[in-house]
Amino acid sequence: MEADADRIRKLALNDFVAPARAAGQSSVTIVARDVHDRLGLSAAHANVCQALGGRMFQEMASVPPPKMEGPMASSTTTFTYELGTSAMTDDQLLLLFDSCEYFRSRRTKWTDEQTFNFCAMARAVHELGLDWYRTNIPQIRFGRRASDANRAKATLASFDAAPARIRFSHSSGELGLQGSFECDEAGKAAFTKLLNEKRNEISNWLPPMPPREGFWPFYDHTADTARSEQSRIDGAGAEGGPRYWIEKTLVAGRADRLEGDHALGRALWSPQTSKDGRQIYGSMTQASEGDVVFHLTDNKAITEVSVVAAPADDSFTGVVGTEWADQPGYRIALEDHAKLDPPLPRSEFLETEPFSTELRELVDSGARGLFFNRKLELNQGSYLTEATPSLLSILNRAYQSFAGKNLPHVREQATGEETSQLPPYSLDDALETLFLSKSDAEDIMLLWRAKKNIILQGPPGVGKSYAAQRLAFALMGFKDRDRLRFVQFHQSYSYEDFVEGFRPTETGFALKPGKFVEFCREAESDPERTYVFIIDEINRGNLSKILGELMVLIEPDKRDAEWAMPLASGRAPFFVPSNVYLLGLMNTADRSLAVVDYALRRRFGFVDVRANLASPKFRDQLKTANVSDSLITTVIDRIGVLNAEIVEDVTNLGPGFAIGHSFFCSGPNASEDEADWYSRIIRTEVAPLLREYWFDAPAKAEQWASQLMAPL
Repeated sequence: MEADADRIRKLALNDFVAPARAAGQSSVTIVARDVHDRLGLSAAHANVCQALGGRMFQEMASVPPPKMEGPMASSTTTFTYELGTSAMTDDQLLLLFDSCEYFRSRRTKWTDEQTFNFCAMARAVHELGLDWYRTNIPQIRFGRRASDANRAKATLASFDAAPARIRFSHSSGELGLQGSFECDEAGKAAFTKLLNEKRNEISNWLPPMPPREGFWPFYDHTADTARSEQSRIDGAGAEGGPRYWIEKTLVAGRADRLEGDHALGRALWSPQTSKDGRQIYGSMTQASEGDVVFHLTDNKAITEVSVVAAPADDSFTGVVGTEWADQPGYRIALEDHAKLDPPLPRSEFLETEPFSTELRELVDSGARGLFFNRKLELNQGSYLTEATPSLLSILNRAYQSFAGKNLPHVREQATGEETSQLPPYSLDDALETLFLSKSDAEDIMLLWRAKKNIILQGPPGVGKSYAAQRLAFALMGFKDRDRLRFVQFHQSYSYEDFVEGFRPTETGFALKPGKFVEFCREAESDPERTYVFIIDEINRGNLSKILGELMVLIEPDKRDAEWAMPLASGRAPFFVPSNVYLLGLMNTADRSLAVVDYALRRRFGFVDVRANLASPKFRDQLKTANVSDSLITTVIDRIGVLNAEIVEDVTNLGPGFAIGHSFFCSGPNASEDEADWYSRIIRTEVAPLLREYWFDAPAKAEQWASQLMAPL
């Protein structure tokens, strides 16, 4: 109940009281049903009423006791709070920003000085009529917010919670705003001075709208479900890095495309439906401000590039003098139009290897909405299509091969702006929840960077999978899931799954790239950043069969195009880019698995991950899960004695069979007490494992199970 009460109070403050204060309202009314339903509670209206009417919420929100109306403790009970004119306290202000988990987790490490100065800087922004808002990245920014809390009409700056500083973004360059401002006394003074000096310029730069107070950030509960299915990759869209589009258009002989407001590079425009009523122009509604558009003109070459200035205007009608005149249409305004120098002829990607084969494989893999077909002919229609990461990679490498440089906006966005918007992630961040010492973790990272391929090996329950993802983010320096892939090997996993192979289609079979090859092609187009491929249960598959030529190509000294070789199909040459790092996970306690051969051991660094019940973090973890100190000590003592026995049994078992701490980390469920929880873990997880370990000595396994199950 206490956890629910805390959620109720925070939501009421963030979603009702704070926005009302920001809008200058003198009071706000909250209906119990509204809070209850937003939190997804079940039959808990009485709990909502208790939390909203209590003194703790009044202190948190700085409001007097509310006026209550309606039946007591029901869904229709209303609470009206007088907001008055009293200023928001620092604690109340920070609670608004805590709706961003990244901000909240980092704020606990700030000094009092950083906290005080941040609040002062945040108020300076607000008093200027600017909006603070959170994004899905997640990040806190300020500028001018749109109606959707996760979109902006104009962004001035972003806030880095880890170092506690404000950074002005590239979009404010024309205002002369630049630099980073730490949340210390000097940073606050310089930041406030700059805002005051640029007050008029900022006001003129922002989109015109009626004067109003700035908004504080608050969580938008519709944001996650409202995101387009096409924005499936985290960070896609205007606030998380651009999407890329191909406009396939005829220009020659079309007056509307040659000059005027709808000319090439000034706008995209299309009817809303085809002549037969089909919705083939839906992609027009998905383009966002800041997206990049490459123009494939007259079916000959990609000749120009533009940037989307605003989302599609669906009140547009077709241009007079065209066959779509006066029909309902879409129009997307463009800016920053530039010609490609040189243009990229279609023959350089549709008829030139290895790009033509890769494009054909992309079609075979099931990709939809492409501007070309399997015969590498341009599709009829397909006016505006998205260049997904795989397609963008192919086109960019084709341009590199042809022109010796990247396509405009591709390198800059992939290696600079996008990375800066992601939450930074260090080894210290990983170690906050890992049961590893800092020296051991540093040794792992050193080995990984040198070898490029490592395997974490250990018995079940030592947190190998948990550690893998966090170490991967630490290696990247950012918590970027787009640069991380995860597969699990098994006895049926094959070369065709991992590298390339023929797959059934509607008309027969077609050659398609495997998961690792696709991943490497993405990484190859983004050489400045680290990509990590995790293989769980790496020793459960037939490694020589799955890896094939990769046994050579994954070696750290062969990560270069000069080592490229044709795969089994004999088609496009392939190599593993140097920015791809492999991380395998291996269970040392499964007797059914074959010993890893020496060829693989030479190519991977092996790291032992051991049970660590003695770690202070293990005790802290169980305390957080509401396990008593006495039971924590019992778990550590009993499993410790058992592990000593297992480790000393070098004939049959050894260190690779010790019972891991992860069996206990989740803590009791809400419906069980700690004694039942401990009994369940031993009875259903540890005891069956012991019977497998000592399958030839069942009496010994039962003796240990009974010893572990002794009364607490």
